Amino acid sequence: METLASGFKGPADFCVIPQAKGYLVVVPDLVQSELRMIQLAR
Repeated sequence: METLASGFKGPADFCVIPQAKGYLVVVPDLVQSELRMIQLAR
């Protein structure tokens, strides 16, 4: 197992969006009122 992101204070449901070169994972952090976007390559 490999940690891809950390430091979330209050993560909520996430969304995975397929893209040409991989996937974009969007995770809302409710406590910090921000969206975290993580690009994953294929």
